[in-house]
Amino acid sequence: MNYLSSSTPLPQITGSLISYFSNMVKLNGGTNLAQGIPGFRPPEKLLEIFANVLKKDIHQYAPGCGNQKLLEHLDAKYSHRPSDARIFISSGATEAVSLIYTYLQGNKGKNFNAMSFSPAYESYIHLPQIFGNNFFTYPTDPEIYFDNEKFRKFFIDNKINVIFVASPGNPYGKTLSREKLDYLIDLCEEFGSYLIIDSVYGELYFNNQPPYYPIERISPNVFYVNSFSKKYSITGWRVGYFIFHESHFAKISYIHDYIGLSSAAPQQQAIAEFLDTDESHT
Repeated sequence: MNYLSSSTPLPQITGSLISYFSNMVKLNGGTNLAQGIPGFRPPEKLLEIFANVLKKDIHQYAPGCGNQKLLEHLDAKYSHRPSDARIFISSGATEAVSLIYTYLQGNKGKNFNAMSFSPAYESYIHLPQIFGNNFFTYPTDPEIYFDNEKFRKFFIDNKINVIFVASPGNPYGKTLSREKLDYLIDLCEEFGSYLIIDSVYGELYFNNQPPYYPIERISPNVFYVNSFSKKYSITGWRVGYFIFHESHFAKISYIHDYIGLSSAAPQQQAIAEFLDTDESHT
């Protein structure tokens, strides 16, 4: 393998660093530490079901908000959510986050201020840049995550409109406590801001209690994002979902129709049928 010397010009990368280095590994071999890819195969039963689904007549567009059978599984999984909280299938969690952000910032344009705790996931940084919005990071305390009063001052001084929270975080794996998540929700509801909770790694835990997610506190100010990608090692299938207050449904559906339309129908159907057999999902 050829290595870059100190005199070798560095490549000019204008797009995603994650995609760039992941593609380098695919082309040249090596271990990919740039991207959250599980190191195990999908469940064999899921692959068997998917092979059978491909023989059926499920090759056209799925409903925009998601496969009905898959939505029913999610409805049961999140039965403790408020009655006015909707579930929406997306093309992975990345589309869910970008769809939510596109919708939220559209009401304020360039006078929209976003933030994330550092180190910030790549999408949280670049989505505001795409729309010409301001983006701020806040340092993470390894012990307490953040001091409530100091963070409140930062939040008010910078007129934050939306907070991105990855819990567990990428890349550190730090998880927010119930107290901290509830504090962020209270702050957003007090000032009319929004909290986007990204929990794509939330079902990967070992010898610990599962992380807390405030599903029961979904409100007009709170969005919850998850996917099947990490748990089942199917990142390439691009099937995610998010939960949000129904007051946002009409406009989010409208935007989704023109920038996402629907996640792939066969993959959604296969996951739905697999969940009929997978007791670990509930």
